[in-house]
Amino acid sequence: MDWNTRNYWDESYFKDVTHSLESGSFINHEINYNPLFQVGVWIVERVDLVVNEFGFDEGEPSLVKSAIAALKSAFTTHPEFVAQHIQYSIGTLTYPGILNANQSDVRDFWLWLNKVVSDDPWIKRLAIHVLSDDDFYVKVEEVQLYSERGLDDYEIFKKIEQDSRSLNRTIVSAESLVELGIVLNQPIA
Repeated sequence: MDWNTRNYWDESYFKDVTHSLESGSFINHEINYNPLFQVGVWIVERVDLVVNEFGFDEGEPSLVKSAIAALKSAFTTHPEFVAQHIQYSIGTLTYPGILNANQSDVRDFWLWLNKVVSDDPWIKRLAIHVLSDDDFYVKVEEVQLYSERGLDDYEIFKKIEQDSRSLNRTIVSAESLVELGIVLNQPIA
């Protein structure tokens, strides 16, 4: 299947992805794309785009549910590729769809993931932070924003905490970003 050219704004894309993952045929070793890329871009990033676009839209609930089902299937069949892709791209990519647990389907996904993951401490911590901090996805977006403005990790950390206090966020600390290795909380010597 040529996932690169398929229309992922169509529910059939994610149904086919889920079926392909469950049958063991999703990863194509005969093309020049690394399996980490195949899972990361063709599933994780596309699910995020769809959930971000339609997650709160009453008109596309089946598309969002199919997308999240594909992400669940990817975590079940290739957890290492999903985890690595998110871990090494978060900050550069913000994942405003799949990190926004204010959307009920996304929250259910992270609750499920928190229960089933036992061998990947980074993903487990990510799930806990996404579930416990309603503004976690905003903090990740701020990392990208402040990075683009030229701030270093320590300045980003301080700015996010300052913003969190001024906006009266439930959790003002940016320590979750430090714990996950997204930013540092001390100046670089």
